[in-house]
Amino acid sequence: YIPKGSTVMIPSYALHHDPQNWPEHEEFQPERLSKENKGSIDPYVYLPFGNGPRNCLGMRFALMNMKLALTKIMQNFSFQPCQET
Repeated sequence: YIPKGSTVMIPSYALHHDPQNWPEHEEFQPERLSKENKGSIDPYVYLPFGNGPRNCLGMRFALMNMKLALTKIMQNFSFQPCQET
Protein backbone atom coordinates (compact mmCIF):
# COMPACT_ATOMS: atom_id res chain seq x y z
CA TYR A 1 0.00 0.00 0.00
CA ILE A 2 1.34 3.41 -1.01
CA PRO A 3 -0.45 6.38 0.54
CA LYS A 4 -2.04 8.90 -1.82
CA GLY A 5 0.27 11.80 -2.64
CA SER A 6 3.45 9.83 -1.95
CA THR A 7 6.43 10.27 -4.23
CA VAL A 8 7.68 6.98 -5.65
CA MET A 9 11.12 6.80 -7.20
CA ILE A 10 12.65 3.91 -9.12
CA PRO A 11 16.37 3.39 -8.44
CA SER A 12 17.38 2.98 -12.10
CA TYR A 13 21.12 2.86 -11.31
CA ALA A 14 20.53 -0.05 -8.92
CA LEU A 15 18.34 -1.82 -11.52
CA HIS A 16 20.94 -1.36 -14.25
CA HIS A 17 23.79 -2.62 -12.03
CA ASP A 18 22.09 -5.54 -10.27
CA PRO A 19 24.23 -8.68 -10.76
CA GLN A 20 21.09 -10.84 -10.56
CA ASN A 21 19.79 -9.23 -13.74
CA TRP A 22 23.07 -8.34 -15.44
CA PRO A 23 25.99 -10.74 -14.94
CA GLU A 24 29.28 -8.84 -15.29
CA HIS A 25 27.28 -5.62 -14.96
CA GLU A 26 30.37 -3.39 -14.90
CA GLU A 27 31.51 -4.50 -18.36
CA PHE A 28 30.28 -2.86 -21.56
CA GLN A 29 28.47 -5.61 -23.46
CA PRO A 30 26.13 -4.10 -26.08
CA GLU A 31 25.09 -7.57 -27.26
CA ARG A 32 23.03 -7.85 -24.06
CA LEU A 33 20.40 -5.68 -25.72
CA SER A 34 20.53 -7.35 -29.15
CA LYS A 35 17.34 -8.52 -30.84
CA GLU A 36 18.25 -12.12 -30.00
CA ASN A 37 18.60 -11.38 -26.27
CA LYS A 38 15.82 -8.80 -25.86
CA GLY A 39 13.15 -11.46 -25.29
CA SER A 40 14.98 -12.86 -22.27
CA ILE A 41 15.29 -9.47 -20.52
CA ASP A 42 12.65 -8.48 -17.98
CA PRO A 43 11.25 -5.21 -19.42
CA TYR A 44 11.33 -3.59 -15.97
CA VAL A 45 15.05 -4.09 -15.25
CA TYR A 46 16.31 -1.87 -18.08
CA LEU A 47 14.64 1.54 -17.97
CA PRO A 48 16.81 4.13 -19.72
CA PHE A 49 13.75 6.36 -20.31
CA GLY A 50 11.31 4.99 -17.75
CA ASN A 51 8.27 2.95 -18.73
CA GLY A 52 4.54 3.25 -19.11
CA PRO A 53 2.32 6.14 -20.16
CA ARG A 54 4.43 8.73 -18.33
CA ASN A 55 7.85 7.71 -19.57
CA CYS A 56 10.44 10.31 -20.56
CA LEU A 57 9.04 12.92 -22.94
CA GLY A 58 12.47 13.34 -24.52
CA MET A 59 12.91 9.65 -25.38
CA ARG A 60 11.94 9.94 -29.06
CA PHE A 61 13.94 13.15 -29.43
CA ALA A 62 17.03 11.59 -27.80
CA LEU A 63 16.84 8.44 -29.93
CA MET A 64 16.39 10.49 -33.11
CA ASN A 65 19.39 12.67 -32.23
CA MET A 66 21.53 9.61 -31.56
CA LYS A 67 20.59 8.15 -34.95
CA LEU A 68 21.35 11.46 -36.68
CA ALA A 69 24.72 11.75 -34.93
CA LEU A 70 25.63 8.18 -35.86
CA THR A 71 24.59 8.83 -39.47
CA LYS A 72 26.79 11.95 -39.64
CA ILE A 73 29.75 10.05 -38.18
CA MET A 74 29.29 7.19 -40.65
CA GLN A 75 29.03 9.64 -43.58
CA ASN A 76 32.14 11.62 -42.66
CA PHE A 77 34.56 8.95 -41.45
CA SER A 78 35.73 5.58 -42.67
CA PHE A 79 36.01 2.57 -40.38
CA GLN A 80 38.18 -0.51 -40.56
CA PRO A 81 38.50 -3.42 -38.13
CA CYS A 82 41.74 -3.47 -36.18
CA GLN A 83 44.01 -6.49 -35.68
CA GLU A 84 42.37 -7.39 -32.35
CA THR A 85 38.83 -7.46 -33.78
